Amino acid sequence: MSDEPDGGTISKVRSRSNRYGIIGIAMAFLGLALGVVSPWIVNLVEPQPQQPAAENIADFTARIVKAVKEKMKRQPPANAPAPQQISWTNVMAVAGAGLGLLGVLLGSVSWIRREDHRISGVAALFGAAAIAWQYLLLAIAIVIFLVIFAIVLHAIDF
Repeated sequence: MSDEPDGGTISKVRSRSNRYGIIGIAMAFLGLALGVVSPWIVNLVEPQPQQPAAENIADFTARIVKAVKEKMKRQPPANAPAPQQISWTNVMAVAGAGLGLLGVLLGSVSWIRREDHRISGVAALFGAAAIAWQYLLLAIAIVIFLVIFAIVLHAIDF
């Protein structure tokens, strides 16, 4: 006897092809690799001119003084804002996260199609890692700040 109304059975056959999972792993790995090496790629594409710190501070101070003088005169700024240029850092971050998201989606499709669950899991894991990498350095900086803050509070018996 069968539990199905039409006398059939529920198919639990796995898909023989792991196409979506493997493509998901490739996309997610590319996203993770792009996230890791993007600072070096950005420096190759758009090298930053190195100025001494004193010149940077002097330029910044001059811009502030100029802006304050224009505000006090109540005149609109003398120069119009420059058109926005493409920030290669943002392009790399979006591309890496997008490839990671594609890896997660393809890993999910692979799991739904009953492809090998290990391949589906690796695709989803690499995709999530590619997305998380964009915020990893920020998270590490926050943790370091909190540890230093806790050490200082402990030192002053707070």
